[in-house]
Order: sequence, then C-alpha cells, then structure tokens
Amino acid sequence: MTAGTRLGWSPRDIFRATLPELLLTIDGWRRTNGIKPAPQPMSRDRLNELHERYGR
Repeated sequence: MTAGTRLGWSPRDIFRATLPELLLTIDGWRRTNGIKPAPQPMSRDRLNELHERYGR
C-alpha cells in the first residue's frame, strides 16, 4: 500500500491495476524522483572470468 499512496492511488486503484501496470508506474515514479535502479547482478560468465584472471 505504501507504493500506492506515494503514487497518489487509492487502494481501489492499486488492487485493480495489473502487476505490469503497477511495476511500470513505480519505475516511472522512481525515475521522476531521481532514484536510480539497482545494478544488475553479476553474470556467471563474468564471475568465472574474474576467477580465471585473479584466482579463487
């Protein structure tokens, strides 16, 4: 509910929204308010590359 209240949505709006609608709206709100997205986790290939380069 906290996300909905920050967006100005009523509980009815939140529960009627689909998950993609809600996630896109939250993403837009975060971008508008200068909140950067979380970095992507390291891939297994990149981890293996680092292990080969610098040892275990």
